[in-house]
Amino acid sequence: MNALRLEAMKRARGSGPIPPDALILQAEITAEARRLNQERPTWNELPEVF
Repeated sequence: MNALRLEAMKRARGSGPIPPDALILQAEITAEARRLNQERPTWNELPEVF
């Protein structure tokens, strides 16, 4: 999801300079993605298959 948000921002601005508010948003999205990548998933026991 974060990658899609960053891609949409990139397409919207084209090849021009990145505005300061977009830089802040980009940093927030990147920080959120890094935080989510560090979380450990919770694994539930699967039922036995007979």
